Amino acid sequence: MNRILIVEDDEAISNLIRLNLAKAGYACQQAMDGESAADLMGIRPGKPDV
Repeated sequence: MNRILIVEDDEAISNLIRLNLAKAGYACQQAMDGESAADLMGIRPGKPDV
């Protein structure tokens, strides 16, 4: 099953997106901001490569 990370600060919109994607067969995770999304993806803040 394909997974999608939804990053949206409006909870109602995020839930609507998740609901529609789940109906289409996607597994979804939700994050309310970029920092939470980075944590879910295992990305740690640090010095950029470029």
